[in-house]
Amino acid sequence: MTRELISRFRPARFHGCICLLTLIYLCGGCGRTPKQLEIKNVCLQAPGSLVKVRGHLALPPQLSSIQRIRRGELRETGLQLLLTSGSENTGDAVMATFWNGQLGENTIQPLPAAGYSANDLQIFSRDGKKAGNGEAVIVEGKTVSTNGGCYIDVEKVEVP
Repeated sequence: MTRELISRFRPARFHGCICLLTLIYLCGGCGRTPKQLEIKNVCLQAPGSLVKVRGHLALPPQLSSIQRIRRGELRETGLQLLLTSGSENTGDAVMATFWNGQLGENTIQPLPAAGYSANDLQIFSRDGKKAGNGEAVIVEGKTVSTNGGCYIDVEKVEVP
């Protein structure tokens, strides 16, 4: 009986299964649905959680930038902005990093090196719509822990 089963076993099918299982494993979070949250609950999530939050854009009192460097080369620069639950910098707030990239999709327009104002703030959604200071956006990204808080590493932007 065992020999019959072994003789029926087809290695090609076995390798196909292995390949499929490997793809599923490597994909990991592919197709994950983000958890839709209110701003006040973002930092309660585990680091690396995929979240989706609606808020209003605002320049923080002090602007911070972050750089992504891969293999010794600068890939992107990000700016940390505030997302607030109310317009005009009111309500709950969480920091969100928006990345400079190819303008027009999920990016922030670079601000002037000096002398910028809230009016210079422009974010581009994944479908090319623009949002500025005080305007509502929906962001999707992963939570990142910091000393005493967190921020959202923004991957997708929607302008409602």
